[in-house]
Amino acid sequence: MAGETRSLFGPKELRRIGHQVRMARERERLTQNQVANAAGISPRAIRELEAGRSNPALATIVAIVDQLDLTLDELVEAARSAPPGPDITRAGDVGDGETALVRTLADPRMTSRIVRQGEPTAVAPHPGVPHPGNAAFYHVLAGTIAVDVDGHALRLKRGDSLHVDAGVDGNWRPEGGESRVLIVEAGGAPGGVPGGVPHT
Repeated sequence: MAGETRSLFGPKELRRIGHQVRMARERERLTQNQVANAAGISPRAIRELEAGRSNPALATIVAIVDQLDLTLDELVEAARSAPPGPDITRAGDVGDGETALVRTLADPRMTSRIVRQGEPTAVAPHPGVPHPGNAAFYHVLAGTIAVDVDGHALRLKRGDSLHVDAGVDGNWRPEGGESRVLIVEAGGAPGGVPGGVPHT
């Protein structure tokens, strides 16, 4: 029996339990301090649990789940379930338009995609790809792009990066040839939220 307990609650299992607790807490829009105070435990105990660095007593776990929309059965199931394997996108799979890079994570905090655009058309003004509605990070993998950020015109070459805050107006477009841009968006869903990069 002791061997089974060690097998169930090893480092990987504890990380899965911590992840479930963190996701439940964030769904309830509670801070670690709020949960700790309500459960009568220290904030450090919550931090260590969510990070998967502690194996708390059953009484501590019960006190925590009582404050969240979570059950002990869900935690045990999370500990026993195997997470999905690595999600690999090969270079040959990156075609024209948008290629989502996050496909297997259940509730990603960030989404990432590669957008590949051909040379802009001769139509003026050139149509651009709008910035996402959420905060976003751009990294130019190939080519050069022209970026409009709240009325400021920028030019980014291969290897350049840019952070754009949430709610920023503007867009970007390839300049003088094909471009590939990695976009990491906070709290977004590839191609599925307002302001997201549309499929082409």
